Amino acid sequence: MKRFIVILVGVALMLLVPATAKADYTTDYYGVTNSAAGEGFTMSTPSFAGGAQGTCRSARGWRTRTNSFGTRVYTYNESVYWCWRTGLITYSTRVRWVDMGSVPLWGFDGHVSTNCAQETCPNRGVGTSLGYDWTQGQFHACLGALGINICSYKTPQVGIHFMGNGGAYVDTNG
Repeated sequence: MKRFIVILVGVALMLLVPATAKADYTTDYYGVTNSAAGEGFTMSTPSFAGGAQGTCRSARGWRTRTNSFGTRVYTYNESVYWCWRTGLITYSTRVRWVDMGSVPLWGFDGHVSTNCAQETCPNRGVGTSLGYDWTQGQFHACLGALGINICSYKTPQVGIHFMGNGGAYVDTNG
C-alpha cells in the first residue's frame, strides 16, 4: 500500500509541476529569430488605416507551459494592436486571454497584475516612439481531490514593446 501511495504521488507531481516548456520561436518581420523555451511572438503585416492613425499592425506574445510528459498545460497570451505615423504611436489597445490545455487539475485564477489602469490599455504610448503593455496571470493545480494537500502555482508574465516605426518585441517570464 505504501508503494502504491508513493507511485500515486509521483505521477500526480509529474502532472502538477510544469516542466520547462518545449522550445518555441520568437520572430518578427525583420528576420530576427530567437529560440526560447515556452515563449513565442508573431506580428501581422502592416496595413494602412488611413487618416490620422497612419499605419497599423498587431503583435502577439505568449508563454506556454507543458508537463513532464510534454502535454500543454496552458498558454497565457497578450496581443497589442497599434498605429504609428512619422515615428510616433497614434493609437494602441490590447487583449489578453488564456488557452487551457488538456492536463487535469489545472485552473486559471485570473489576471493578477498589469501596468495598465484599464483592461484594454487604451492609447498607451500615444505621442511617443515606444509603448509597453504587460500582463501577468496565475494558474494553480492542487491534489486536494486525492486527499493530498499539495498545490503548485505558476504566474506567467507577457510584455509587448511596440514602436513608432512598426517594430515590436516580447519579453516573458514565469
